[in-house]
Amino acid sequence: AGGGRAFVPPPLPPKIEWTPDLIAAATEASHAIGLLCGHGAGLPNPHLLLRSFTRREAVLSSRIEGTQATISELLADEAGAPVERAPDDVKEVRNYVLALERGDTEKASAVYASFRERLDFRDGTGHAQLQQEQFLRQSL
Repeated sequence: AGGGRAFVPPPLPPKIEWTPDLIAAATEASHAIGLLCGHGAGLPNPHLLLRSFTRREAVLSSRIEGTQATISELLADEAGAPVERAPDDVKEVRNYVLALERGDTEKASAVYASFRERLDFRDGTGHAQLQQEQFLRQSL
């Protein structure tokens, strides 16, 4: 054994000191979650509310990776309207939405990154013959 050193993190979970401020904050958060659950139970279709947040998350997360699609373009595409400015970017965001809706955010990030790499390595132009939806189905 080469006598090297290794980083050893502190044991998990860390000890939490329950101060009055922390207890008050945890109580307030628990109450807010309870209210949200109560309101959500009264919605006829809670998916409609979550749908807008999922799409916003997909657009913003994809923007970090360089896509130019907007939420309006994504919604127009989903409604069947043509998107002229950045159709390939809209497809990438749509694939991210599909992965998010499956509840696998880690997989969504990995699929997105892998697809971008395939586009970049293919021919340098950003054009790929493999349809993004097909790639997503194979990856998930």
